[in-house]
Amino acid sequence: MPSTENIVDVKYGINFAKTLSFSYKSMEVLELQEIDLTKLKVKFVNKIEVNKNLQIIEIDFGTNFFNDKDIELLEYSLRMNYHILNFEEAVVSNSDPQTYEIHDRLMLHLMGLTISTARGILISHLMNTDYKNIFIPVFSESEIEKLFFSGKKEKSKE
Repeated sequence: MPSTENIVDVKYGINFAKTLSFSYKSMEVLELQEIDLTKLKVKFVNKIEVNKNLQIIEIDFGTNFFNDKDIELLEYSLRMNYHILNFEEAVVSNSDPQTYEIHDRLMLHLMGLTISTARGILISHLMNTDYKNIFIPVFSESEIEKLFFSGKKEKSKE
């Protein structure tokens, strides 16, 4: 991600937030008596696409939760679509026309917003299930950077 020096005041709007997938298996179906939340395993995935023509950044975020015996309990994924009003100032073209670099503060902010939105929607989906106490953790910016952006380049769509 590029430096935060001389970053512009980015203006953006949310075009949409859309659940891509949601599924879970009840404890009864999995023949589980209880879930030890301290031993819960979580897997995260994300994909970022930049569309210069439409001036959008689209983030797909997904998560899977497993118990301590690696049995998948639930999965959820979300797509957030952001319209960047001052796109040319906020997104830097690389020498490779298929990739862009998004200023790190903007990318961390948008990823944090995407994760928070996913957390809220997932809590609402799980409210009346066996998994009402499972939620996506809150991450600091440094945790988001380490988990999702170590060595990645954002892909473009023209």
